Amino acid sequence: MPSARILVIEHQAPDLDAITAQFAKTRHEVVFARDKAEGLAMARRGNLHLVLCALSAPSSGVEVFLTLRTDKAFDGVPIVAVTKFSSLEDRNHLRALGFSGVIPKPLSTDFISQVEGFLAV
Repeated sequence: MPSARILVIEHQAPDLDAITAQFAKTRHEVVFARDKAEGLAMARRGNLHLVLCALSAPSSGVEVFLTLRTDKAFDGVPIVAVTKFSSLEDRNHLRALGFSGVIPKPLSTDFISQVEGFLAV
């Protein structure tokens, strides 16, 4: 798969380390933000192919998502929730909000395949 520019918004150090380790095996260009303000600033720099937005509580991260979804510059850019809240009900709720999908935490061994599935859309 060709390399993509991916923004990861994650504030928990252990999860950030796990995501970093997974992407080390790829050719993707990954930029990281540790909070909402930094994530929005990096997203607005543009040229993104995918945004992975961590949700450490059912409503956190949703504000970032809603802000990006109202910006025309992000039309067509998949925004995926990465969360431990991944029950069928949670996934349905997040998709109803407009997230492109959900990747559950803890990350599985097929994390990169899951990510690349959103890039292929």
